[in-house]
Amino acid sequence: MPLASLRTPVTTTVTRGLIAGAVLGVVARCWMRLISNDPEFSWNGTLFIVCGFTFWGFAQGVVIGVRHRMSRRWIVSLTRAFGVLGTLPLFFGAGGILAPTVILGGLAIHRNEWKSTYRLLLGLVASAPVVFVAVQIHDDHGWSWRWWLGVFGLVVICGGLISASRQTFARQGERVTPPASR
Repeated sequence: MPLASLRTPVTTTVTRGLIAGAVLGVVARCWMRLISNDPEFSWNGTLFIVCGFTFWGFAQGVVIGVRHRMSRRWIVSLTRAFGVLGTLPLFFGAGGILAPTVILGGLAIHRNEWKSTYRLLLGLVASAPVVFVAVQIHDDHGWSWRWWLGVFGLVVICGGLISASRQTFARQGERVTPPASR
């Protein structure tokens, strides 16, 4: 991690998380419209989805801020648990099928200290819902551009969630401290 990011105020980290979550929520809603056979969506549903992603981004911003500034293990552990809870609003309704992809995929990718066999098994289980959703999109659209773009969007959204949740799923290591002021 670059040292400049360690000097970033927590409010900036949280604000960036909120913005990234909201943007990813809009992208996810557009993706849902793309793959849907019946693209009628309510404003309430759209607002719920974007707010859920925004809350996820907020939670990840808090986790990043705390992990880079706190040495008390129990506080960092509680914050990481908050980060996991922050992912739960993403999995209400039809998105529930992708919970194993994001949570188990996040563990498989970010828990470097675990045995490769366990990480591979977690990765395989995490990829099963993606395959299932890709097959469902294919059943609706065949090999059309909507299928290709839908699968690409699915991978980008899930990959973005997994990647941005690194500080939530990674091992609780040593405290990262900023360099001393001169």
